[in-house]
Amino acid sequence: MATVSRGLPEKPHIDVPKREARMLLKEWRAGPPEALDRIRRSHPRFREADHEAISAGRFLLNDAQLVVAREYGFSNWAELKERINANTVAGLLQEAIHKDDRETVLRLLRANPNLLHIPLWSGNWGPPMSHAANFGRLEIIKAVAALGARDYQHAFGRALLQGKLECARWLHGPGRCWCPAS
Repeated sequence: MATVSRGLPEKPHIDVPKREARMLLKEWRAGPPEALDRIRRSHPRFREADHEAISAGRFLLNDAQLVVAREYGFSNWAELKERINANTVAGLLQEAIHKDDRETVLRLLRANPNLLHIPLWSGNWGPPMSHAANFGRLEIIKAVAALGARDYQHAFGRALLQGKLECARWLHGPGRCWCPAS
């Protein structure tokens, strides 16, 4: 994977990288050195090519999409699209937790089980169960645990930090607590 030259915005939309890929394709046709350097840095087929070879080579929209995806730190366009789509769902999941909408949380997690273990907002706030613990959403915590969440220790710490003692007690209950190494 290429080195990340920029990060996705907080609320990315697929239209932005699509527009960037089309713009790169236009720039490649015009041939400015900056565009050719971007292509060389991020496209494996052109890594050793000089400007003349890049300009004369075959460069299609999917090549431009690969360059843009790699500039964002993804190995390919499909991975970038998946991350943006997941971010949209993560935003909906975060909103449902904030609103204490247990049914929406369950529907989103059943449709996107990969989000069960991925931080929704930041690593500090954690995956959905820990995120719910920040707000004292005990019914959501129980439901997410039933789906297979296992971030009990992190959720417990978040509940304590936020003074959500009922949640902390449940998270530390029988069969859910962790045992530190002796």
